[in-house]
Amino acid sequence: INPIKIVRKKIFFSFLSKIVLITCELFIKFSYIIIILFIYYIIMKKILVIAAHPDDEVLGCGGALVKHKNSKDEISLVFLSDGFTSRKDGKNRSKQLNLVKKYLKVKNLFLLNFKDNQLDQEPLLKIIKNLETIIKRIKPEIIYTHSDKDLNIDHQITSKATVTASRLFKNKYIKKILFFEILSSTEQSSSSGNYFSPNYFIDITTVIKDKIKLCTFYKNEFIHT
Repeated sequence: INPIKIVRKKIFFSFLSKIVLITCELFIKFSYIIIILFIYYIIMKKILVIAAHPDDEVLGCGGALVKHKNSKDEISLVFLSDGFTSRKDGKNRSKQLNLVKKYLKVKNLFLLNFKDNQLDQEPLLKIIKNLETIIKRIKPEIIYTHSDKDLNIDHQITSKATVTASRLFKNKYIKKILFFEILSSTEQSSSSGNYFSPNYFIDITTVIKDKIKLCTFYKNEFIHT
């Protein structure tokens, strides 16, 4: 018996056993991570907000979005209009929008850059096609958008375009389309008999301070309302 060979075999098998042990440990760790990610993916909801202007998302469903953020849901925002071309000061809202994006941990932000308060001058089909492309990419479970019972023409068109663009995907992944009101424009439409009558409510009592915080990002815009 060659003692050197025996020693070599012992060293080899010791080394091999360590490799196997390390491999098993890594496999268990990675399996655990994959399982967690899979569960997270199943539980996580994809939320898409389609709004006419920056600040509508905060006024219309800011509290709901905070609750989605706290639930680790994936939030995406779409804005049809730049929100400033019709203003005398001509100031855009990119700074405020970036603050909102960071606060809500928004994953995707889409700016379609149609002119403010001039959506009625754009072909409706063009707007719908833009939204269809985004919806197909995001595959949202829930969509938030304007009510069509609104005095603002941009809000009306956004609502109509969203509903039309969503029709192809309702049976695939969209489970809810929720319509929100914008104070100072939605309630004014009631004078013409066009009432916003909600039938779905989300309690935001626990996150009301967060909504107020979001509103402060657009505090300069509220002067125009």
